[in-house]
Amino acid sequence: MARVLLVKPISQYCYTIAPNLGLGYLASVLRNAGHDVTFLDCDKERLSLEGFADRLKGEVYDVIGFQLYTNGLYTARKQLEIARQRMKEALIIVGGPHATGDPHQTLAFLKDADLAVLGEGENIIDKIAGLKRSDVKDTSVLANLSNIAYRNAAGAVCVNPIRNIGDLDSLPMPAWELMDPRRYPEAPHGTFARSFPIAPIITSRGCPYSCTFCASFRIHGRKMRRRSSAAVLDEIEYLNKKFGVREFQIEDDNFTMGKEYAREVLSGIIERGLRVWISLPNGVRIDALDKELLQLMERAGCYSLAIGIESGSDRILKKLQKSLTTKEIEEKLNLVKKHTKIRVTGFFLIGHPDETEDDIKKSIEFALRLKLDRASFSPLMPLPGSAIYDEWKGRVDFENVDWNKFLYYQFIPSVSPLPVDMLERCLKSANARFYIRPHIWLGLLVEVRTPYQFKMLLKRARKILVG
Repeated sequence: MARVLLVKPISQYCYTIAPNLGLGYLASVLRNAGHDVTFLDCDKERLSLEGFADRLKGEVYDVIGFQLYTNGLYTARKQLEIARQRMKEALIIVGGPHATGDPHQTLAFLKDADLAVLGEGENIIDKIAGLKRSDVKDTSVLANLSNIAYRNAAGAVCVNPIRNIGDLDSLPMPAWELMDPRRYPEAPHGTFARSFPIAPIITSRGCPYSCTFCASFRIHGRKMRRRSSAAVLDEIEYLNKKFGVREFQIEDDNFTMGKEYAREVLSGIIERGLRVWISLPNGVRIDALDKELLQLMERAGCYSLAIGIESGSDRILKKLQKSLTTKEIEEKLNLVKKHTKIRVTGFFLIGHPDETEDDIKKSIEFALRLKLDRASFSPLMPLPGSAIYDEWKGRVDFENVDWNKFLYYQFIPSVSPLPVDMLERCLKSANARFYIRPHIWLGLLVEVRTPYQFKMLLKRARKILVG
């Protein structure tokens, strides 16, 4: 048995503090295998680097795992250094979106990391927990493990094949007792919520689409896999009864893509008498929506969803390989508003390498024309593992990239040929023109349920409008 510490590192900028499904699944797999697992969410605990060091005093862990996001690389590196100083013999591993998206950069940047876990780590985490730090020097041991990257004897990074979970029902539920939803602040994904406590949940993994700005396929692959509707409903019921969870945020990329499956889950919520709220803040495939499905969503408690619109220019939508047209987007949005009262957020990206100032203006005008309740205008990020990232890294001084700039409101140099100051003006103009309209502000104020939500609304408004 190993003592394992799973860490969500300190974030540079964090407005969402919620139970972490990725680490929750890993913790559950490890505990089922007999390992002793401790979970540490540094943002939830409001830890500084000094506070993190204090948490390690007097502790001895065999394995310490860090979940990596691109904009937190510098802080994560410092936390890895602290962990290595405190525990010389611990096996330090990293995983998460950044590690999977670019394992070579990850292991070059984080000298104190012994291994990187790639893709769906539940496949391999138990075997890794059985390793000692001395084992990472034995390539005969590591070469036979899937879903990892490591350094060979010469220091070169080796990346092993990634294998994904075939049957999602074979996974246990996340270790909810380690991340009790009642103990998290009112900081949900998407800012707004109808009721608390809130819990995120996934019903599927994988995405068959090829959007050039997205890297989720690196983690979960192109093949769509779904949990059984019974397993999803059992988890919702468990969380509702055990922890009093009253709102569920479905974090899937494609919950509505399989209409019959979505109907099974939604109908099950109604049939089991689960009086809960449902939101889909990560977005749905809008082309899969129809009148019957939308009305069923609303009856099951769905009050809010997001859609990835990305651009108001059909030319840029093709460049993004979005598989949607502006006409289809507008028609489906009209359908949502005609048949339901579901609140809709539209996601827009600004700064595609081929985007012109005229394309950006089309996006802004499109957003103003659509029947949206909220809009999120963001700089296009070259997310590690995405097609845009692979193109971008070939034309920049990659050794001197400022990873701190990978935040949703900052433009990364050299992604777009347009001047950054012009892009920033367009971003501010988009937000100002959308949110200055009285009916939009009134709608947002009606959604506020608590003083904390109001505070967060003002904080985010200040960030996007002022900078």
